[in-house]
Amino acid sequence: MAVIGRIRKHSTFLLIVIGLALFAFIMGDFVRSSNRGSSNKVGEINGVDITYTDFFNRVSNQEDIYKRNTGKENLSAEETFQIRDMVWETLLQEQLLGKEYEKLGIVVTQEEMDDLIKGRNPHPIILQVFRDPETGSFNPAFVEQFMENINQARPEERQFFNQIVEEIQKERINTKYSALIAKSYYMPEAIAKMKFEESYASKNLRVVQANYRMVEDKTITLTDDDYQKWYDEHKYYFEQDESVNIEYVIFDINPTPEDLDEINESVKTLYSEFLTSENPIGFINTLPDSKYDSSFFKKGMLPMGFDSLVFSMNEGSFVEPFVEDNAHYFGKLLSVQARPDSIKARHLLIAHKEARNGENAVRTKEEAKAYVDSLYISIKRNPEGFEEAILALSEFPNAKKDTGNLNWMIDGDYNFQLFFDSLLTVSTNDFRIIESGMGYHILRVDGKTAPVKKVRLAIAKKMIEPSESTIQDVYSLANQLSGENEDIKQFNEAIVEKGYNKRLAESVGKMQYTIPGVQNGREIVRWCFAEKTEAGDVSQVYDIDGQYIVAATESYRKKGFAELKDVKKLIEPLVIRDKKAEKLIDDITKMGSNDINVMASKLNASVDSLPNVVFASFNLGRYGPEPSVIGHISALKKGSVSKPIKGEQGVYVVVVDEIVAAPENTDFRFIKMQASSMFNQRVENGLFEAIKAKSKINDNRHNFY
Repeated sequence: MAVIGRIRKHSTFLLIVIGLALFAFIMGDFVRSSNRGSSNKVGEINGVDITYTDFFNRVSNQEDIYKRNTGKENLSAEETFQIRDMVWETLLQEQLLGKEYEKLGIVVTQEEMDDLIKGRNPHPIILQVFRDPETGSFNPAFVEQFMENINQARPEERQFFNQIVEEIQKERINTKYSALIAKSYYMPEAIAKMKFEESYASKNLRVVQANYRMVEDKTITLTDDDYQKWYDEHKYYFEQDESVNIEYVIFDINPTPEDLDEINESVKTLYSEFLTSENPIGFINTLPDSKYDSSFFKKGMLPMGFDSLVFSMNEGSFVEPFVEDNAHYFGKLLSVQARPDSIKARHLLIAHKEARNGENAVRTKEEAKAYVDSLYISIKRNPEGFEEAILALSEFPNAKKDTGNLNWMIDGDYNFQLFFDSLLTVSTNDFRIIESGMGYHILRVDGKTAPVKKVRLAIAKKMIEPSESTIQDVYSLANQLSGENEDIKQFNEAIVEKGYNKRLAESVGKMQYTIPGVQNGREIVRWCFAEKTEAGDVSQVYDIDGQYIVAATESYRKKGFAELKDVKKLIEPLVIRDKKAEKLIDDITKMGSNDINVMASKLNASVDSLPNVVFASFNLGRYGPEPSVIGHISALKKGSVSKPIKGEQGVYVVVVDEIVAAPENTDFRFIKMQASSMFNQRVENGLFEAIKAKSKINDNRHNFY
């Protein structure tokens, strides 16, 4: 029980570490037949079809693993979406990296896996799972113990452990592949020497800058050819994925003053009835927003309205209604106790035929009770032999492995609350007989934390929510905006007429989940990319997280390069800058002088001295980033005056006064090591993305969810 229990205990951490079940939920309405058409392909990766069935089964599998290990039944819509994304990414890795591994013959042997799981230096995940709860450090004996008895573990525990092993194997083979690529980097001695000189050889300069501010924008006239020229030269800036611009209105559904008055009166009536109720717990359970919680709470764990009062009140006292976190609360103090936060114990189990999983038990219930009573007397006489008795007599499955160790049970843990409550009055090192669904237990208290004051309450809660009438009124407004406006022109006219607040979401991709102000915007995004939706269409009313939303598609962008018309306004300042550069270069050339001081005088500018400018620099002194100018400077000889050079902030003329050679050096190991390190980092951060960019990937997921 101890080892397997620890596997369960750490399962949430591991799912985060290995990236397998960060997000999960029931697939729900995974297929939308209206958008799906006749295709059953979620996607295609380098000619390999990813079918809906395969994808759905993988997602369901991840969902099951996560739900078993976290105890969750329902997760948020965002978690639903994210697990699908995770499965898609896993499929990409399998198809793309798997082919690379196969071509290169990269494998992980069984000997390597054994070493990673139970060798001298186990994988970090193994180190985290198999910790000794007493010391907090890794215990290799736990690994051996679990591996030897893995067939006795629950199916979900075996599956989870196998998932860990699979992830360790994936990580190992990917590490090998990345290392193989990284080690392929080689820098020849001549290149290393050149890099050294670029960093240490310098030039002392005189510079004059004709700043672009010298030419007023209004003096520049741009033609279509100017825009086209700049766009053609810089087209690579504008590569884009398919996206859409969306305009939308959010209708918040808030309680009206009339709703608030009605809720207040309702709370007053309920509290009046609560004061005279003979069964406060039953009363609480009849309220739609309330459910009785039998837990004991210490100070700091309750809503402030309770927390500030009940620890100085007597049992049976009532807490009058108060408002906190968008809800009305009131309650009754049922019990006050001094209780420890945790109790450590061991147990010896005697099963019987009527107990859970007792079909193989050898005793009837009466026989088991008589036997445990007799055993209890014997143990009380010889308490030092309790652990030996557990090993010899306990019928709990893992007793021989963990000697009945229950570890520290937490107050409020449903799985152990029966044991915990039964041991509240038992002293450390003393014993008690407890009956559970498994049979009869003899428990020994091995430790307790210091008791603290705790309270049990019957808490009533009523949410502050809009009435059905208010909800319907808001829906009518949203439905009117959707139903009475056929296109985006009418949509915008109606928004202005009604005074609504219009929002804009730009460059929304097919697989985007949120849009500004809407956490779960997935259905709106899917509508935008549905086969029949076109630019200018107006959507139906979407009911999302307590809001009504109506959207319209403003414009679409195709995958590839943005068209000039779509970026024309964006590039206009840069096109103007280049036209200014042309004018300034022409003006400087027409001066007909190679004297930099004369140029500066005519430009009403100053001549700056810039010492120690190196090719590897990014900044040109006080002028800031000027990589193009520095590149030109690298080709200039001593005493030479440059032609006008177009830069980021202006046009420059440069004179090289002195060239300082790099110091003598024959050891370029540091240069090589630094370059290799940078390449390794690029491999680590960008290798998979580079493979994806070179692959043929057809992603149809938006047709399905």
